[in-house]
This record gives sequence, structure tokens and C-alpha cells, in this order.
Amino acid sequence: MIRTDHHMHTKASTDSPADMEEIIKQAVSLGLTEICITDHVDFPLADDIRNWAVYSGAPVSSIMEWARYLGDGQTCELIRIPFDEYISNYKRLASTYEGDITVLMGCEIGMSYHCRGAIHAHIAKYPFDFIIGSQHSFDRYDICCNRETLFSGRSKQDVYTAHLTEMIQNVLDYDCFDVLGHIDYIIRYGPYEDRNMYAHEFDDLLTTLFKTLVEKGKGIELNTSGFRYGLGHAHPNIDILRKYREAGGEIITIGSDAHRPHDVGKYLPEAANILSGSGFKAYCKFKERKPTFINI
Repeated sequence: MIRTDHHMHTKASTDSPADMEEIIKQAVSLGLTEICITDHVDFPLADDIRNWAVYSGAPVSSIMEWARYLGDGQTCELIRIPFDEYISNYKRLASTYEGDITVLMGCEIGMSYHCRGAIHAHIAKYPFDFIIGSQHSFDRYDICCNRETLFSGRSKQDVYTAHLTEMIQNVLDYDCFDVLGHIDYIIRYGPYEDRNMYAHEFDDLLTTLFKTLVEKGKGIELNTSGFRYGLGHAHPNIDILRKYREAGGEIITIGSDAHRPHDVGKYLPEAANILSGSGFKAYCKFKERKPTFINI
């Protein structure tokens, strides 16, 4: 039975109201043995000013800066969280619950070519156990916030090709991540009658992506939030998982992508079945940026 969850967020992320201690308590109540807090590390996109902050590539300091929605879908406020204070809170809680569960410190970086240097510099300053690299944007627009701009008048093949092409470049450019997050994230927002990303439709791009990951010693995650979003499967779907395995991929972590306590650890039994059905015999957990393989 899988008892680890390597993807979850607290109120330090723009899109989560969750208190870190409540997240930990929920994990303990579920009998999980290890979790990794992976709050967002994002530097907002300059061209994405309708819904996000009006700046680009903010200099890295002990302050992390985000734009947070005020609720009307238009305006934002800039949130400043002293990161040293964030780490102190994490260490206090990890120590408090040490006898009940292992709590690791990770993050989820938003990979975009315009802020590569800033993110690398930030990651180098702190002792993260695990880092997810995710592409929440392409063509300099956040996908969730700019669906009309990105999808209007464009075919699924065109949009998904552009998204995967930029993802490959980001994997080449970024070295400071351990696994690539929710590869088919874009399907959450695709306006198409059939919005799924099928391996055979993007065979060459996915092959290049996975071979690049394997060559760099990186992995992917199985993100169970796809079920929560009503997709009927995890991120990515089983065909894409099999494609990764065929390319020699072995490193794979499992995460709920919880943004609220009640979503922690969701669909872990399903994750075990999916991995087995995709040809995996083990999954990974990370500590101090090093993977450990656990038999399914």
C-alpha cells in the first residue's frame, strides 16, 4: 500500500487556503508515513498582467512574491512571505510531528524561459528535499488565467504541440528539478470536445521529452488530481505513462496535488493500480534530492 504523498500545497501558494499544520494532521489521520510540502515557486509573467502581477522576473531575495486573486477574477494583491520564516515554520512542524510522520520540504517551480535564472538562484539558496518542475504556462501566458487567449481559434493539435515543444525546451534549460509535474496539465482547460492528450497523437514530442528526462536523470510524477478535476484519470493518462516507461523511464513519484486538507492522500490505491498497469514495479520518494525506490 502506498503511504507517501509527494505533492501538496499550503497557504504559501497562491491557490491554497490550507494551513500547513492542518495538512500534516490530515496526513497523520490517514496513516501516511511521509509527505512532502511542495508550495509554488513562481515568478509571474510580464505579459500576463490582466490577472497577475505587473512585473517580471523579480529579483531573488529572502522574500517570495506572488499575486493572489482577490475573488473578482480581475485584481490581485502582491503577497510577500519571508521565506526564512516559512522554513522556520516548516522545521517546527516537522519536529512536532516527527514521531507520527516524516514531513519533507519541497517546492513546485513554475518552469518558464523568462525566469530560469531567478528560479535557479532561489533553489540554490535553500535545502529542499524534492523539487517538482511544472509548466503552468506557455507562450508567456498562464494557462488557467488566459484560456481564451491561448485556445481561441486554435486546434488541439496546434495548442498541445506548442505546449509540449516549450516543455521540452524547459527540460533542457532547467537542471534544478527532480520530476516533471502533471505533464498533461493543459487538458484541464482545453475547450475541445475531446480534450485528452493521446500518446499516439504526439508520439515524436513525447518520445523526445521522455528521452531527454531519462538522459538528465530526471523523472515524472503520477498526479492523482486528474480524478478530482473530473478527467476520469490521473495526470498523465496511462498511455503516456507507458510511453515514458518504454523510453526507459523509472523515476516516478506519486502526489495528490492537494490544496486543501481533505484532498491529501486522495486516490493513492488507484495510483498503485495505474503504475502496475503501466509496467512499473516501484515508485520513488525523495530526500535531500535523492530518490529511493519503493516496491508497489
